Amino acid sequence: MLLRKKDRYLDLLHVDVARDVRERREAVGKSTACDGFFFEHNGDLFALGAEAGELYVILNGELLKYDASTLQTRLDISPDANTFSATQCSETLCRVTYTPVMASRWVPMEDDECTDGFLWMHNVLRDPERRSIMVMNAAEGS
Repeated sequence: MLLRKKDRYLDLLHVDVARDVRERREAVGKSTACDGFFFEHNGDLFALGAEAGELYVILNGELLKYDASTLQTRLDISPDANTFSATQCSETLCRVTYTPVMASRWVPMEDDECTDGFLWMHNVLRDPERRSIMVMNAAEGS
């Protein structure tokens, strides 16, 4: 599974989901087909990508196969800070409180999901259509 960094499109991360091995790479060009995106927060790795018809998440560096019936995310938004949390079978996998970077209103086509990886991840995981599109796009790029 080849993931593109959300805020630096030439930075790639290859994830071998069978062996949970990760390798940093650099894209040859912006047209390099990818299977998802990754971002880092306070040195921890977070990602969402697809391979072989399956969706995978990386939370705090831990690779998990996504199962909508067991893995849930929550995003609490407040004026001072947001809190993203993920649980699986009622066990907390991660809880991150952070100050989001607001999208620039001067950059065309940029919205809050472009600058807030946790918002993007939460929104994709809670929307079956967006999850399906992500899996389908990864399959087409293979």
